[in-house]
Amino acid sequence: MGLIAFCIYVVYTEFLVNVISKIFQIKSSLVMKEGHLDRNEGGGTSETVEHGIDEKPGNDIPALYDATYSDEEDDNTVEHQEFEFFWLKSSPFSQWYRTHFVIEDRHFVTAEQFMMHQKAVTFKDFETADKILSEKNPRKQQKLGRQARNFNPQKWKEVCLNIVKKANYHKFSQNVDLKNHLFSTYPKILVEASPYDRIWGIGRAASDPKAQNKETWLGHNLLGYALTDVRNKMMIKENIIPTDAPTCLAEAALIDIENFDSIERFV
Repeated sequence: MGLIAFCIYVVYTEFLVNVISKIFQIKSSLVMKEGHLDRNEGGGTSETVEHGIDEKPGNDIPALYDATYSDEEDDNTVEHQEFEFFWLKSSPFSQWYRTHFVIEDRHFVTAEQFMMHQKAVTFKDFETADKILSEKNPRKQQKLGRQARNFNPQKWKEVCLNIVKKANYHKFSQNVDLKNHLFSTYPKILVEASPYDRIWGIGRAASDPKAQNKETWLGHNLLGYALTDVRNKMMIKENIIPTDAPTCLAEAALIDIENFDSIERFV
């Protein structure tokens, strides 16, 4: 009887070990999958929401690319003769990149902050505008901007590019190291390789082979074109490049956007 009890004990113990092992494997897998997208302060989906699209249940624009840590690390290292790819806030070209610049005696720490502040001012929501000015976190700046009252998509379409260009002109012109970095990209087209943004980005990651061809982009690259325009204007002003270099690429791309009524989701 003792031998039978011992055998049962051994079998039961082995069973428990296998069950516990499986549980830890499943838990580790889930943590890894969640960790791929959770890289910013305060949690949430890394830069997938930089311009308003996030990969959450109920979002009618699905994620187009499975971003992982390795993908994000590759995004700024993919070389292309025609394009200069960027995406995450570690890139100086990101709207969330932290630096200091002054516009009309107001101090800003990100281009996103100026964009959201001007969005609120445009629609005369000065209370929200003041909150954005005092907020240093770009995610929270964006969240406040989305709460701006009296939003009108057609009006925003008319002014958003000028606002983004103004922010980046001052951001780069007031920070010499950033300006030199921007100038070093000439004559490439800057490309926001966000796999989640089809308005300000291209809807593909830089490591996606289809990002290499403009014909297979899924997005309009408004931010990339705006930065390219700003760079060219600055270099023309300093007599570095010919005066016929393109400076209205973003405006041309904006014309192609038909469903701009949904633009509130992309600011």
